[in-house]
Amino acid sequence: MSERFGKPVAEYLRLQQAFYDLAENDKLVAALAASDRLYRGGPARTQCKLCTAALAGRLFRRAGIDYSLCPTCGHLNGHYQDTEAYNLANYGDHGTGHYASIYQDQAREAYDRRRQDIYEPKVAFLIDALRAAGEQPEQLAYADFGAGTGHLVAAMLAKGLTRVAGYEVSQAQVDLGNRMIGRELMAGHGLAETLVLAANVQADVVSSVFHLEHVADPLGLMLALRGNARVRYLLLAVPLFSPATLLQLVFPEVMPRVLGLGHTHLFTPSSLRWLFARAGVETLAEWWFGGDMVDLHRSVGVHLAQKPELAPAAPAWHAMILSALDELQLAIDRAKLSSEVHLVLRFGR
Repeated sequence: MSERFGKPVAEYLRLQQAFYDLAENDKLVAALAASDRLYRGGPARTQCKLCTAALAGRLFRRAGIDYSLCPTCGHLNGHYQDTEAYNLANYGDHGTGHYASIYQDQAREAYDRRRQDIYEPKVAFLIDALRAAGEQPEQLAYADFGAGTGHLVAAMLAKGLTRVAGYEVSQAQVDLGNRMIGRELMAGHGLAETLVLAANVQADVVSSVFHLEHVADPLGLMLALRGNARVRYLLLAVPLFSPATLLQLVFPEVMPRVLGLGHTHLFTPSSLRWLFARAGVETLAEWWFGGDMVDLHRSVGVHLAQKPELAPAAPAWHAMILSALDELQLAIDRAKLSSEVHLVLRFGR
């Protein structure tokens, strides 16, 4: 198995520039509060989202929501169920549409830059792992689940992978993605159809990049892919319980990036090991990197700017910490404590 650590934080900083604006920050904090109210209105979650073991105790409480680590698999769970209404409000075309609003890069230049800077490195990582496994990536078929506006699909095309398709629950994002790609490679599907799609998709490689955490039954999706004899590999990226999560608790008036707004539970290295053992997958490659130190930089900077008596210190904070962010984040990544991980997995049958 190959391991890779770190990625320059410059792109995190560029993509998050709007979140440093106090008005934009306040708008997103308000969106989180509305999403949390809807989440708290759902039925209690008494079993782990991942392994269904009984939940017990409380690690912390955020916005009136208890969270705990599963005693069986180590998964971080919020103690309410993410209902269909909650999911539609976050991912659908009607409701708050939080994800659609963040990821719809409607300007061609912005779309292409996100594809090139964020998604093409993910595809290169996948291609390297497939080649190391003895495959010829250009000859394989690919299906991207939770494709959004098609950035990963477009990145695959840019990297010479031609047999690609994307699947997304938001029809608005499907339509925009097809316009940006210039071909009808994206298709819509209902939230309830995800497992059926996984069981029947005709692809050698499936990608699920920050998608599995939004699925109603994460283990069920993995088992459906394993039961599909055509699917042999999975590119998986998930958010992790990390220092960024705890920073969010310390700075509740700063826009959250990890927990809330659709993220009601988070993976841990322990829960990933449990999931992979249960789903019968082998890890071929790992890439550990995250935005924890950018979150630290932004959280402190926004907090200072929000306080008139502290605001003059904000420029000093930026000058003090910016040059150290890459090294600080790399230390977090090497300890496998980062806010996300990318993995290439192979199904064993």
